[in-house]
Amino acid sequence: MNEGLAKTKLAHQINVLIQEKGMTQQAAAELFGIAQSEVSQIASGRLSGFTFDRLYCCLCALDMDIEITLTKHMPSGNSVAGIHVSR
Repeated sequence: MNEGLAKTKLAHQINVLIQEKGMTQQAAAELFGIAQSEVSQIASGRLSGFTFDRLYCCLCALDMDIEITLTKHMPSGNSVAGIHVSR
């Protein structure tokens, strides 16, 4: 998985958690310490201004732990090493 797709998956998890908590974009923005327009960007997948670190901070603010695990890539077929996001 490439970096862009991994950031998209993180943003999706942020959006799911915001919805599960019944939060507005404004409430999420206040929780994250960012502008409401930036929450809107996350919601619509416009992530060019977001680093992994900024997305991790949003997830932490939503009371989520971030776990990064490194494993040796075991090639099979045309698979390539990459970043994987799961919840």
